[in-house]
Amino acid sequence: MANWGSNTVSVIDTATNNVTAIVNVGYGTIGVAVNPVGTKVYVTNFWDKTVSVIDAASDTITATVNVRYGPAGVAVSPAGTKVYVTNAGNNTVSVIDTTTNNVTATVPVGSYLWGVAVSPDGKVYVANEYGNTVSVVDTTTNTVTATVSVGSGPTGVAVNPDGTRVYVANPGSNTASVIDTATDTVTATVNVGNSPVFFGQFIVSPSSQLVLPVANFSSNVTSGYAPLSVQFTDLSQNATGINWSFGDGNTSNEQNPTHNYPAAGNYTVNLAVKNENGTDSKTAAITVLQESSSSDGSSGDSSGGSSSGAAQQ
Repeated sequence: MANWGSNTVSVIDTATNNVTAIVNVGYGTIGVAVNPVGTKVYVTNFWDKTVSVIDAASDTITATVNVRYGPAGVAVSPAGTKVYVTNAGNNTVSVIDTTTNNVTATVPVGSYLWGVAVSPDGKVYVANEYGNTVSVVDTTTNTVTATVSVGSGPTGVAVNPDGTRVYVANPGSNTASVIDTATDTVTATVNVGNSPVFFGQFIVSPSSQLVLPVANFSSNVTSGYAPLSVQFTDLSQNATGINWSFGDGNTSNEQNPTHNYPAAGNYTVNLAVKNENGTDSKTAAITVLQESSSSDGSSGDSSGGSSSGAAQQ
């Protein structure tokens, strides 16, 4: 949390809702963004014309990056390789390389820009408060490719999780504009409360998230003498299709097949599963020993191992 009046960032433990650390940063702390893997925090310091880089593990500043006048909004690219900073007093966006913490480009945009957001496909959306517009920046060329007219005095901007919509807070008209990212046009204007400024996080319904299959299985034995019969049990989750490969050239689509290994050898069993969202697989080893004869001509034990040695996660 950026504390404008005290030039600090408060770190809150979400489990206890207690402040666990306070980090001193620059003068006029305003914008905060975290990289996708949660290891770095980027903070804009409006009056210092800098961005503080905080190590999330130690809550210490590891770098200070000089940008242009009035840095306000900040956003990290989906890959975590670039940081985009809106310089409200300079009407530009600074592009920071997260590996070197150096500014690699400065992009002219609209007038008195505040909020910034990056879509999953790499486009950057910048709210221009004095221009009543949103600038669309191509991250490959670092140029403005579109300017979208929205409500009055836009400040906050956010992209939905699948990257199909951009939402803009317009405090001057008490509205939120909805931009279609495919066409970069406003498709709806929503009346909201008085002077909306920023957006929070999107709440994603669990039912809308992709459910991927998880392959898993066990066997009643993992080794034994030939001929060895092995019972496989499917323990997979979220699977609609299944295919076994027993390592000897034979396959099966049964859920819980029994397979016979007549010859000695080391076999790799593979279970591949799928559903409409993806695939997964799991392998395990089956060792078949050469049958031995005792002095009286009887065969050796071919019962194999116990189920406690079954291959399972």
